[in-house]
Amino acid sequence: MTAVEIISEIQAMPSDEKARVVEFVHRIEDGEIPESFLTALAELESGKMSDLTDEQFEIRQAQ
Repeated sequence: MTAVEIISEIQAMPSDEKARVVEFVHRIEDGEIPESFLTALAELESGKMSDLTDEQFEIRQAQ
């Protein structure tokens, strides 16, 4: 299979499959990606993440 054929196959994939290909390419091209980041990506894809709100970052005043 040529690179052009592979690219055509990737372009025809559904978005979630394309995301898996992108993640794989990043892993083989850049071994510098921290495992914690890859874990977070996997959690995001599986729906294990929760939304953050501005209130979660408010600094509470000491009384």
